[in-house]
Amino acid sequence: MLRPSVAGRLLQALLPRPGEAVLEIGAGSGFVTACLRAMAAPVRSLEIFPELADAARRNLAALGMRMSRCWTRMRSFQPFRIRNASLR
Repeated sequence: MLRPSVAGRLLQALLPRPGEAVLEIGAGSGFVTACLRAMAAPVRSLEIFPELADAARRNLAALGMRMSRCWTRMRSFQPFRIRNASLR
């Protein structure tokens, strides 16, 4: 999991716009997920550890948010397209 200062720099570099969809790799505790949800929605997350995915869901629920989607197992992946992706 990232320190808050590192997460802050990451979010400043990404600067997702309202309405942009975000794919997050590694939901961890849900801290960055919550920040991304506040900046842009929806957020789809990949977290390979079910206990961390559950913790992220609980932490987001405590903030009145819910994860748009959080995958925890390879067999639950569904293909999706990445459109309008850009590197700024």
